[in-house]
Amino acid sequence: MNDEPAAAPHRDSTASPFAQILSKLESSCDGFETAVFFDDLGETIDYHSYLDPYSARLVAAHNGVLFSSATHRLEWLGAGPMTHMAIYALQRDSVTLRIAKGYYMTVVVRAGSLSEELFSRIVEVAAEFRDEAGI
Repeated sequence: MNDEPAAAPHRDSTASPFAQILSKLESSCDGFETAVFFDDLGETIDYHSYLDPYSARLVAAHNGVLFSSATHRLEWLGAGPMTHMAIYALQRDSVTLRIAKGYYMTVVVRAGSLSEELFSRIVEVAAEFRDEAGI
């Protein structure tokens, strides 16, 4: 992945209403890089991203695998289903949230940019997704 976001969001397909909802996350965080809405197979439904579209899709697939693996292991341990997962790394942080059964959202930001304001906005955006998709 390129470390420097582009000046304008990247698209390789027509934006759906989901992309417009995802774009609302950008104003909640100075370090915003990408937000992806995807299904339980890791397939991207839509995105709002300053990363190239392939990298945005790859982030969703990768975080989907991590989320699924952690969910299965935690359920096996009796901890119950996972609702979200945050990853803090040297260059980027991310949060993945289960929106509804089979649907997820991952948001990637520059390291140190995850905040309570962004977490609150992610929860609001998830509610908008459920309304838009009827899930």
